[in-house]
Amino acid sequence: MTQTFSVTGVARIGWVNATWPLARLSVGDGALTVTALLLGTYTFTPDEVVALEAFQSFGYGIWCLKNPAGILADIERAGFKPRAPRSSQPNRDGIPVRWTSVAAVVVLWNMLFLLDGAVPRNPPKLPGAFEILAFGILCAGSFALERVPAVQTWLMKPGRPVSEIAPAVNLVKVISAFLLIACSLSRF
Repeated sequence: MTQTFSVTGVARIGWVNATWPLARLSVGDGALTVTALLLGTYTFTPDEVVALEAFQSFGYGIWCLKNPAGILADIERAGFKPRAPRSSQPNRDGIPVRWTSVAAVVVLWNMLFLLDGAVPRNPPKLPGAFEILAFGILCAGSFALERVPAVQTWLMKPGRPVSEIAPAVNLVKVISAFLLIACSLSRF
């Protein structure tokens, strides 16, 4: 019977963090699983993992208030030993998205807010149609990024999968959908 191991902590997946206690690392049945609320669940087999290290500056990581060496030992005792060769680790430089696409989104976002007269107001006014449209475009675009190849090609650099930015996209989906609903309901 395979031993299991589980610890709660903080997860960093790509550029996004899930704070304690929203992240969990589990080992069992020949797989290592990182679960982070709003960021998703990521499961790895030993053949997909190059190494488990006490500190990772970027990528997938989890930390907690326990001794890192003890956690690594517990993972090994649970039967998980990385087997992927170092050569299988992707060597990617820079961010995975095109700067021109990011700049276009920022310009569109700001234009929509300026069209609505989004300047400091005294007294504050309700969100206008263009502000709501900005949240709608951001929400729809974040959902389309996962499903529409043309949107993926427009935003991502060649050879870079959307999965590299999936945690950030999931966070944008949640926040933009919440703001879209809240702003839309405030108009009634």
